[in-house]
Amino acid sequence: PNAVFPADQDAVGGAIVKTEARPSKDGSILYLNARSIANLDAALAKTPAAGGSVVMPKTSIGPMGWIAVIDDTEGNRVGLHCETE
Repeated sequence: PNAVFPADQDAVGGAIVKTEARPSKDGSILYLNARSIANLDAALAKTPAAGGSVVMPKTSIGPMGWIAVIDDTEGNRVGLHCETE
C-alpha cells in the first residue's frame, strides 16, 4: 500500500510508495530537514543507539547551513540538513 502524508505549506510532507527497490548505500541520498542544529545534534547522537551509523558528522556548508549523513538500520544512506542554529 502507498501513503501520502499531507502537510501545511510551511511543513514537511512526504509519501511512502511500495516498490521492488532494495535498500542501498549507493543510491541517491534523501536529505531531511532537521530544522535546527540542536535537532541535528540530537539525531546524530541517537543514531548509533538505534542501530545506525554516522557516515559524515555535522559539517558546515557555509551560508547554506549544516549537513550530516547517516546509514539507517535498513542499509539506506540518509542526509540531514538545517539552515540555521
